[in-house]
Amino acid sequence: MGNDAGKQVRLLTLRFDKAAGCFDDRELRRFCDQHHVLQTEQQFFAQDGEHFMAVTVIHSGAPQAKQGAKPAPEQQQQQRSRPKGDAGKAAPGSTNPKQKQPDPADPYNELDQGERKVYEALRAWRTQIAEKQSLPRYAVAKNSHLARIVKLRPQSRDDLAVIEGFGLQRVERYGAQIIDVLAREQGNNGRARAR
Repeated sequence: MGNDAGKQVRLLTLRFDKAAGCFDDRELRRFCDQHHVLQTEQQFFAQDGEHFMAVTVIHSGAPQAKQGAKPAPEQQQQQRSRPKGDAGKAAPGSTNPKQKQPDPADPYNELDQGERKVYEALRAWRTQIAEKQSLPRYAVAKNSHLARIVKLRPQSRDDLAVIEGFGLQRVERYGAQIIDVLAREQGNNGRARAR
């Protein structure tokens, strides 16, 4: 990592809260608010039926000066992390001006209207599989994977295997189902255009 002078590493482990559908990241947010963060890396793991995210934070070591007041407890509760890609989306019909703007890094924002329909179908499939297998949704496929699948329109498991980070285990476990969802959506889009 080049010049490591003055850099420190902190490892934080976040537990997945099934009731909230997200990781409890309050400790991570507090730490990041107080330090100059240079880089982070995440690893997901399961132990005794519980799901966790280990976050490695590389920081400058010196605490940052506080910038503004600490959020009220009810705001802290609202700030609990959601799986990447779900954060910042306004609820349909929402007019709350204080609501976060959509995240430009959210893969959903890179899709056109037709691709978004396929993406939503894949998300619905993922939710169904995750619930059946008692897994968090990210363990089946991340939002970035689903968006890449939509863009690439794979026709086979071999095509799925080229998606960075998707992994052969996911291809073996879910590949046929993903191809089926894509074929079904392509058929639906074809019928919609023919009308």
